[in-house]
Parts: sequence; structure tokens; C-alpha cells
Amino acid sequence: MNLPVGMLIYKAQRFSENEAMIMGIWYYKEIFVPNRIEDKKKSGEDLKNKRCTVLTLNGTFDQICEIIMQSDRYGGGSDRQIESYNTVVQKLTEATGEPVMFDEIFAIRGTSLSIDVSLDVEDNKDTLGAKINTWKPVDVKISPNWSFFNEFFDGFR
Repeated sequence: MNLPVGMLIYKAQRFSENEAMIMGIWYYKEIFVPNRIEDKKKSGEDLKNKRCTVLTLNGTFDQICEIIMQSDRYGGGSDRQIESYNTVVQKLTEATGEPVMFDEIFAIRGTSLSIDVSLDVEDNKDTLGAKINTWKPVDVKISPNWSFFNEFFDGFR
């Protein structure tokens, strides 16, 4: 299933080459994701008001790195952004099992990463809807063959 994901990434973690995750606040009801620090700081209120939910995206290390690369902090491609992105990847690679924190969910600073992407996930619409309606954190598995590279070239076929 193709899933639009507009979210604020609070943390990323690598468990192995084939297993990594990102966790944050998913604005599944909204068209726009907060991208200014002041707006990101309000994500706790948004969560209380049920405008969003906590989402964990599970996938391979490469998939998670591709998603992080698309964020507001690294997506511009400047030398500084590339260097900063490479530092995050290096931290994730060296500290398997240790999360890289972009923001704190209980003491929000507004430093989370904003992403607005479309992913192929293993859940179908019904199971995903059932997960959302529990108002508990939602766990989603990215399809094994998904990548931005594949998505990009599919557009030319």
C-alpha cells in the first residue's frame, strides 16, 4: 500500500544492516507538516488534541537513511547539509542499538526533522486504519523492495 507520511522525526535507531527505525509524530490528518521551530514545539499539543499520532517506521538501514535524507534539515544538498547527514549516518552505523535523538518527545525543543514522503508499506488500508483508531503508537513496516531510487525511476517507465 502506498502511504503518504508527513511526520516529525524525533529519533532514529539502527539494530542491524537489515533492521532500523525512525519514530516521531505522524500528521496523518493534516496536509502540511510543521517545519518552523515554533510550530514543531506545538506537536505535543497536537498529539493531545488527536491531530496526529506516534508512528514508528521499520525498515532496512538504507531505507531509513533515504527517508532521513529527504528531511527539511538534509534535503537541500548543500555541502553543510551533506556533511551533517553523513555525521548522522556515521552515528547510526557506529552505535548499533543506540538511538540518534533529533528532539525529545517529553521536552520538545522544535529540533525534530520534518518529512513529507510517500512510502510503500506492508499494511493495507483496513489494518492501518484499525491501528490508528486505537490511539496507541502505530508501528508500520516499509515494504522490503521500496526505495526512493526505485520510486524515482518508476516515474520514467
